[in-house]
Amino acid sequence: MGIEFSVAILSAITVGLVQVAKTMGLTKQYTPLCSVVIGVGLSFLAMPVVLLNVYQTAFVGLIVGLSAVGLYSGVKNTAGK
Repeated sequence: MGIEFSVAILSAITVGLVQVAKTMGLTKQYTPLCSVVIGVGLSFLAMPVVLLNVYQTAFVGLIVGLSAVGLYSGVKNTAGK
């Protein structure tokens, strides 16, 4: 599986998990931090599949978390909610 495909899939999963955390009472100010933590955690779970070292995996997790925040805010602003 390519790294680009993994980042896209992990970003979508991260958005979903953060939404679940928000319904469980996560405040709006901690949403980006939660997204980054979930993104890094998911990237370490996918580490054996993607075959990256620890530093690359942590960086990919950071990218996944930050892109999940941007993906959600972009869709929210486009939809006009």
